[in-house]
Amino acid sequence: MLLDLVRALLAAVLVGGLPGYFWARVVSASSDLAERLALSAALSITLVPATILVPARVFGTGVTLAATISCALLVLVAGLAVYLRFGPAKGPNEPLAPPPAPLGPPSTC
Repeated sequence: MLLDLVRALLAAVLVGGLPGYFWARVVSASSDLAERLALSAALSITLVPATILVPARVFGTGVTLAATISCALLVLVAGLAVYLRFGPAKGPNEPLAPPPAPLGPPSTC
């Protein structure tokens, strides 16, 4: 019974936190580990079920263990690809875009 509890806890950590880790790094520039882990869990809890609904609806198979594992891996790999492509989130002091061009003098008609 204790072994089952350990397996369930390990599965919850892997499916509930790991897939959203790279997404959390892309979205948030926080250096606080607890905040990053909380955001990672929130994104995992949101993205994995949303991803699994697509094959469950298309193929009409429902939610199976294989579909859950494959969708969790899909979210993890997609997050890693986005992280490698765009890098970590910019810090709060860096501008996200260049400032707009200054306005010219008003025209008189």
